Amino acid sequence: MNNRLLASAKCAVLALIVVLVASCSKTSELLNYVPADTKLAATLSLGDLIKKSNIKDLNLNDADEQFKKLINGDFGFAYDNAVVFECNNDTFIALEIEDMEKFEAQMTAKDVNGVKIYESKDNSTGMKIAVVDGIAFMSSTSDDRLVACVNHVTNLADEARLASTDIADKLSGHDINFYVNIGDALAIYAAQLEQILGVTNIDKAKSFGYVDFDKSDIKGAMTFVDADGGNILKAADLGDVDTDMLKLLDANMTNVVALKIKDEILKKAALLAPTGNGMTALISQMVISNIEGDFAIGVNLKDTQNIYANSATAVVKLKDGAKESLSQIIEGQFGLKKDASGQYSLNRLLGQDVNIGFKDDYLYVTNVSLPANTFAKTDAAKTFDDKTFAMFSNIAGLSSLYPSIPEIDGTTTITLDEKQLSFEIHANHNEGNILAYFLKMALNK
Repeated sequence: MNNRLLASAKCAVLALIVVLVASCSKTSELLNYVPADTKLAATLSLGDLIKKSNIKDLNLNDADEQFKKLINGDFGFAYDNAVVFECNNDTFIALEIEDMEKFEAQMTAKDVNGVKIYESKDNSTGMKIAVVDGIAFMSSTSDDRLVACVNHVTNLADEARLASTDIADKLSGHDINFYVNIGDALAIYAAQLEQILGVTNIDKAKSFGYVDFDKSDIKGAMTFVDADGGNILKAADLGDVDTDMLKLLDANMTNVVALKIKDEILKKAALLAPTGNGMTALISQMVISNIEGDFAIGVNLKDTQNIYANSATAVVKLKDGAKESLSQIIEGQFGLKKDASGQYSLNRLLGQDVNIGFKDDYLYVTNVSLPANTFAKTDAAKTFDDKTFAMFSNIAGLSSLYPSIPEIDGTTTITLDEKQLSFEIHANHNEGNILAYFLKMALNK
């Protein structure tokens, strides 16, 4: 790892440790310093996370001095609470200081427009801290921007505080809770998204989410709501993917993705597809006019340099009568002939052993034989039930493909349904909690 990347990693882990040694007993008080119009805010139930991380029991003899001082309480932080928020496009961490003498002993200080700004004496983290009324506001922004935001958040009117809004009520109940004003980010795409999804007021959309750390899993979810609090995903009515497609994928696939695109979106896509007699236009129109909107792809990842060395199968669901129509195009336009197995070889077109074929209501493209032991029969396939989108990855063995990644025996899943976007990271390990497992790994312990 190069020095710049190592420094960035240290800074990120230090920032994590800062919030991991706090608890959320007074989080609501710190929300008084968060502007109601913030683009993002997060609270952390970090009293529990201290125990889950097992940070205080780690052997830190070889760790940076900043880690040791932080864990030993030498910085004077109260370690009762922490809130992360955005102000004028800068990110801040706010927490209380209980021992100013200890804090100042570790810092150098300067006065900027009447506000004291502190930095650690070795400046190893790149973080600057402004202290007002015993509250530390930490950021990596410039001095002037730090002071401007601190002056702003410490002089908010009651109605301008996040703590006075209904958003604050949703920032509790999990290990990490967060809010994102996604309307601002999506504003320039609002018209297109509203047309595609069939919803309104995307520019006023908000997202709420959480992350929990259990024994062997990290689980999280995000919901998306409109200006009236209605669930955008439910209003969009995106539909569920046809999981029967998974029977065409091998059970040993390390990465599987499936997606449902509703017919209205496909019709809009058809209007944007290329036209004319060219190959790209022909393929685009052929696909769009004949598919139902269900897609799946599975890959058994073995080689990151040569994509054709990996086993892969892609599947689409066809409309009624599409098989005959597509067969005529494949044979007439592309001049391909069926082999003994009923498949069409694309070797002449691609120079690789890739076949295209039909089974039941599906068209598939693959570089392997159709499986006897299918992904549809695995436990992982259950993740795809009643989902608009689902992705499964078996992350065991990734270290053999990417040497910089430690060996992890586990899986990841990401899903989207009519309620929320969810994710899960599962790992088999011997630590008390998955947070302790990953933290120990990050610190090379």
